[in-house]
Amino acid sequence: MHTLSSRLTSFARFAMGLVLSVTIAGCTQPATGSPTPAATAVQPSPQRPPTATPVAGLANPASTYCIEQGGQLEIQSTEGGQIGVCRFSDGTVCEEWAFFRGECRPGERYDLPQTAPTEAAANPLREVFAAMRASLPANAFAQFAAQPLRTTDGRQLWMVYSSGMRNFDLTPPVPHVIALFEEAGGSWRELDRATLANPDAEIDYLGDVQQVTIVPGEIWIQIEGGMGAHGGSYYLYRFTGQMLQLELAASAPSPGVGRIEDLNGDGVNEVVLNRSEPYIFCYACGVYYPFYQVYTWQNDKLVALAISELTADQAAPFADLNQQAVAFAQADLWSDALAAINAAVAQAGAADPPTAAGSLRWNQRLIQLIHDAQREAVADSAYPLINHVFYGDYAGAVDLMRNYAPSDIFNPASPLIAGTVADGWQSELSTYLRKETERALAVSPDWAAIYFIQAWGRFLADPADPAIGDDLKQAAALAPDDRLFAETAAWWAAR
Repeated sequence: MHTLSSRLTSFARFAMGLVLSVTIAGCTQPATGSPTPAATAVQPSPQRPPTATPVAGLANPASTYCIEQGGQLEIQSTEGGQIGVCRFSDGTVCEEWAFFRGECRPGERYDLPQTAPTEAAANPLREVFAAMRASLPANAFAQFAAQPLRTTDGRQLWMVYSSGMRNFDLTPPVPHVIALFEEAGGSWRELDRATLANPDAEIDYLGDVQQVTIVPGEIWIQIEGGMGAHGGSYYLYRFTGQMLQLELAASAPSPGVGRIEDLNGDGVNEVVLNRSEPYIFCYACGVYYPFYQVYTWQNDKLVALAISELTADQAAPFADLNQQAVAFAQADLWSDALAAINAAVAQAGAADPPTAAGSLRWNQRLIQLIHDAQREAVADSAYPLINHVFYGDYAGAVDLMRNYAPSDIFNPASPLIAGTVADGWQSELSTYLRKETERALAVSPDWAAIYFIQAWGRFLADPADPAIGDDLKQAAALAPDDRLFAETAAWWAAR
């Protein structure tokens, strides 16, 4: 169980303006508080995208059918032999021959057999699996798997990796490994091997491994894994033609750390890391603070993008709107931030020169990404009041209070807390409310609903705090026609 201070420290890592703990090509980012420079993605020259290379000596109708249907072919080594598996984009799997015969389809649950099917031909990959096992301590891993790589030059390349859980009976446990092999003339040659032992992204069990596209024409490998009971790990490798180069390693409190997505439609996929904070209350309470970190490939390296105030190269009036958008984002006022940056982009038109810090359109895409995630979190939340606050929708948070009398709201046993997932977490709830409202009021000092939420946050911390009455008076003064604000201010003064 995290302590309050550790939860708040963890939460702060994901707030706007702070640097996230991510390792890039073996180097760590600056310490917390150092600004992360943004960058504009480079437009790539047109290149022929990788296609599935015919797999010499291994092709069979089932493997071919899997690839033709958009599946991801994986050969798994088990105690009973080797099994061809077809993985689909929705995360489901089929044994390749079962898929070929129509016995399973994407989206369906299917239990893989533990022994090789009778249709499976002799597979020369068993030599590769045997070589991998022999190169590691005995019983380090129960399983290995392999996938053919898409290439543009006809090379027969396979990635081979340990899978499942590492063996904790060994001292110390052996880190997971991934290796690249080339098949030529009936023989295999190991090109390079990487050990997944980055201290910032330890992996206890290997989950999804797949070839992805960052820059067309290059080979990239994305690895998702897990550590401990809940944590997730992420690795991204680039094959330079001779070696596996680690480009990104990251971890998070939950699985599903990273994904690949072309955020700006330029043909180069960005890496989107899920840096959301699940420890708002307990880990699995259904309440979280969503946030993402985005990396783009520029000048032969991954560069972190950040919502930026840009530079003096951006002229008024849209530069002023951009600064407003940044201020709103830093205060978690995401609807206001999105409205401001959309207006800035509309005014700028073609006059949006990239700077060393980025561009208006990158700000727009980053703000839109987090805005949408925050809005979705409100709809999914087990305690939407706090997620309304994280989203910056203070009116929505107050609307959840309107069915209660002031004496019910400002009550240690308030029905807004009793019986909810916030029950027993009043101290944490109060801290979040007070920190969020303090930042929001610094940007929007005339918003009555923020003062009302701040007053409730103060009450949860200390019912005798004299600032509670001041906040309620201010809310009533700023919105004199709001019945809840007026009644609550009068009740508090007369209680």
